[in-house]
Amino acid sequence: MPFDFDEVFDADYLFFYEPLLADVTEADVDAIWRLLKLEPDMAVLDLACGHGRIANRLAERGARVTGLDDTASRSTTSKATCACCPGGTSTSIAW
Repeated sequence: MPFDFDEVFDADYLFFYEPLLADVTEADVDAIWRLLKLEPDMAVLDLACGHGRIANRLAERGARVTGLDDTASRSTTSKATCACCPGGTSTSIAW
């Protein structure tokens, strides 16, 4: 049986795990920003963006983020969250 991403990474996942990942997420974003030498208004493509854990934070820093995920529910969440980030925009595409 194939792994069902939609069943595992649903609203319950976000409710329980998002708060636990906050510190890790900030450390990950700091490392990505530094290693890629990103600056505000630079374009970033986040492949397998999921719920936008990284994409949302990059958009908050002013990056122009495009999130791409294979599941509409995850990329829709990312798009809805990123679209309201000050100084950042996001477009999510589901295939």
